Amino acid sequence: WMRGGEKCMFYGVCDELTLTPVSWFVSCLHLVWFVAIFPFFIHLAVGFFLPTSVCFGRKTPRRIAGGMAGRIVSFRVVTKGENPSLVRETCARNIGKLLDRAPFPWIVEVVTDRFLDIRQSFRSFSEDHFEVAERVYEILVPDDYRTEKGTLYKARALNYANRDGMSTLGDDDIVVHLDEETLIDESSIDGIAQFINDNPNRIGIGLIVYGQDLIVNPWMTMADSFRITDDYTKHRLYFTLGAPLLGMKGSFVVMPVSIERGGGGWDLGPDGS
Repeated sequence: WMRGGEKCMFYGVCDELTLTPVSWFVSCLHLVWFVAIFPFFIHLAVGFFLPTSVCFGRKTPRRIAGGMAGRIVSFRVVTKGENPSLVRETCARNIGKLLDRAPFPWIVEVVTDRFLDIRQSFRSFSEDHFEVAERVYEILVPDDYRTEKGTLYKARALNYANRDGMSTLGDDDIVVHLDEETLIDESSIDGIAQFINDNPNRIGIGLIVYGQDLIVNPWMTMADSFRITDDYTKHRLYFTLGAPLLGMKGSFVVMPVSIERGGGGWDLGPDGS
């Protein structure tokens, strides 16, 4: 019946609830799904509301001279080498930011499965890029390289980069791990400098946002944007506690070389790859 333009419907009362086998199966799947994600949401909630993980002082851009003297910061990009133009563009844009902003000595290292000739590509731009090209290093991972534990993928490449003679870095230097599409900005550089100055011997992780440049696939961008929640809550909780309880992400990670090379490096085996 109708009243005041609203449509009211009476469905009745069910005296007995009967579930078909299909309904039982779907209900069980709902329960399994809830039990599986419940710990994840607990971590998000604790990470969001725990004061020690969110109540940091606001970072203000500043030039830091002390505490980093003599320490080189390597922005290490790891890639399969299947998209050379993307790697070159990312490196070029990041180098431009570093030239304008970085208060510390820096280099760029590209760890790749395929030869890209990154340094020569910078030299060919103009004479102004020749000096910049000397700060760019390419580490080519051989096809037949195998670790002792059989590590695969990205961890395999990073483990090779830590072998003696592969990098010019010393144990006192710093590595900032980036993916081939990860771009840095002024706030990234300021945050890295401040973190290293305040925590010279710790591992740090930074926030990555999405959709800040040309969006190629809106659906994938929206899916990736959910990962910002992890950065603001779960990962901040873990790094406040000093223990990655459910792992850590692999990009925008700041790590002292001494920690990378100690304890077996990135040779984590197939399960940890």
